[in-house]
Amino acid sequence: MRILPFVPVTLTLTLAAILPVAPIVPTSEALAGQIACRDDDGGFVRMSITGEHTYDVDWSNAETLCTGAGSRWGVGVNFAHGVDGGTLILNFTIKQMAEGATGTDLPVDVAIAGDAVGDDMFKAACTVTVTEHELIEDGAIKSYRVSGAGECTTPATGMVGGGQLTIGSFEFSGETDWPTEG
Repeated sequence: MRILPFVPVTLTLTLAAILPVAPIVPTSEALAGQIACRDDDGGFVRMSITGEHTYDVDWSNAETLCTGAGSRWGVGVNFAHGVDGGTLILNFTIKQMAEGATGTDLPVDVAIAGDAVGDDMFKAACTVTVTEHELIEDGAIKSYRVSGAGECTTPATGMVGGGQLTIGSFEFSGETDWPTEG
């Protein structure tokens, strides 16, 4: 497990709850100094975003921050990457997913935030097929590799400005942590 110099748990909780407040956004300079998403170099996220903001996301493991958290409410997997001098944050909150579970056509909230999309946070209800949710570290906090692919059939709507983004099909592989029950 990697310890990062800013508070990824705050980022995870903020985005997972989709609160109408600005999340903690790492700067693109801070991201450039981060170690890779996953220790095995297998982290990535791919999606196209069009509309009010347009990005062709094809982030490899390098210079991509990934973190997440699982709870009885589901699994959150977050990615952040420097784009156009700012930071773009993508959050996948897979609802009602149990620790270590996989599944097909699961409900997932996809959130897009960061200073690359201004002061707004965009959210869409989508579906995902989780193909991997494998334990990779069993300690005080259990770390899992989570991989999946999905699609959004409705636009992501801005929570502040009401703008819309269209999210194409997506795929990702990152990490998430589950607390050890004690």
